[in-house]
Amino acid sequence: MTINDKTLGRLEVYSVPLPGSPWDISGTYTPSGRVLVAERRADDSDHYRVYTLNDDGGEMRVIFEGDIPQKKTANGIRWMCFADNRSVLLGDYVLECEDSLDASGQAKLYPVRYPAALEHAPAVFRHWSEIIVSPDMEHIVWTMLTFTGADNFIGRLVRTPDEYVIEDVYCVSSRSMFRPDPENPGCVIPQTVRGGEVKQFIKGGAALSLVGNSDSLADSVIEELDTGAVRQFSDTPGYEETAIFSPDEELAICMSPRFSAKTNAALLGLIPLPHSGYARMPIINPAYQYAIGSERIFRRGLIGPALADTKRTLAEGRRYMGADLGDPENRFVYYSPMSWSPCGTKAMWNERTRLVDPARQARLRVVRLLDREPAAPVPAVPTPDGSAIPYAIPLDEFLKQGVVNAAPVVPFRIRGKASGEIVSFDSEDGWRTVRYDDYSDDGKTFWKGEIASKSPASMYDAGKNAFRAALTVRGEHNGRADFRVVFTQKSLRDPVMLSFAPASDGLPATHGFSEYDGVTVRAEDMEA
Repeated sequence: MTINDKTLGRLEVYSVPLPGSPWDISGTYTPSGRVLVAERRADDSDHYRVYTLNDDGGEMRVIFEGDIPQKKTANGIRWMCFADNRSVLLGDYVLECEDSLDASGQAKLYPVRYPAALEHAPAVFRHWSEIIVSPDMEHIVWTMLTFTGADNFIGRLVRTPDEYVIEDVYCVSSRSMFRPDPENPGCVIPQTVRGGEVKQFIKGGAALSLVGNSDSLADSVIEELDTGAVRQFSDTPGYEETAIFSPDEELAICMSPRFSAKTNAALLGLIPLPHSGYARMPIINPAYQYAIGSERIFRRGLIGPALADTKRTLAEGRRYMGADLGDPENRFVYYSPMSWSPCGTKAMWNERTRLVDPARQARLRVVRLLDREPAAPVPAVPTPDGSAIPYAIPLDEFLKQGVVNAAPVVPFRIRGKASGEIVSFDSEDGWRTVRYDDYSDDGKTFWKGEIASKSPASMYDAGKNAFRAALTVRGEHNGRADFRVVFTQKSLRDPVMLSFAPASDGLPATHGFSEYDGVTVRAEDMEA
């Protein structure tokens, strides 16, 4: 199909011809511009055939066939090509070719050894959930999930005769959300929040693209490794993540439900809520499972990808949508990874039919930008070691603080720079509340009211997760929210559902509305 976009020009979207009809594949562009495909056999979940081919389906060459055992606390198998076009980081292994990824032959697997104190800690849910390798091929950054959140680490990836060892490990996520306010006793000052799953090295290896904290729900952010500065990239009211930038970083392709109004969970994030993480964090995972995960099981929604111009995204925020590259028939659903051809005019992603489809199918999709003249790729630079990152925490110090990040001190109080304050507190009935009392930092927009969440002890537990809001926004921006959302999940194997059943107060468990700067979202319009 061809899409005509006013900003991006003509976009040709097609499927890569693959041999046979594989049911489980993962495909990505290689540094040479060919396509690496990992195909798993249905009758043996650990057995893979790995091959490369052109993105028109030609010149297929098998480079590996064999078992790749998945570790219990790994998040599957990933396929992250090294810049030398010879090796691939899988997470717990590196697949090495004698010559290159373009040549037929028997590649070999080498294990990756993570710090044992992280990999085997009792509180670790996934010793890695995402992994990326730097353009200089000397560094790895990975995300570790505990039962209360996520932490990112950087280390040197050192090749030994029999394995790869991660050395000089540092945490590059926030371990504290606040510091004492010296001018206002009893109050705190919010700190830069770094964290969320890593997705890509950008700026030649000097920065990270990752899922991050925003005043809405979740968005893609950019983290500078040398300074620690964090800049929000995408700005959508629903759940969004995963911006993968083109070689010249002028475009980005994003996993996004922004084109799926009924399922994007925009009710939760339509009104930006400053310093609201204490109440919002417990419902981030159920919001993800509702807006993204359940689409892959049965729900008829869209999760992207979206193709967007970087400058317009940064300048216009949620006013700029970009181009919808999802399946117009809504039969195939987006899966990672996303990648760019080194030519800068083609991007690739994976799609599968929903799990309820009795005849599961998979395909690789490519968008070719027919009218694009890319700029020169951003040149690779040395990625800094953890010791050169001013905010990084050495592994031994991280372990002293505890693998599970302590919750923010409650209650906390934040004085607005212009007026009012924010206060957080826990109720006896289990609600985590953030209250705004005419809060404003710029003296132009003011928040008044409360938000609160109630969830199981772990953000990854099945059960009931509730979020409610009753507040107003006035001034340069205006809005009002009065809603309650209840997510339910019978077990971790079941999809997250939205409950509209009658609650004890006689109202539907999920009900209400949110409006902001002329846009209104109603709970009854969301899909159950």
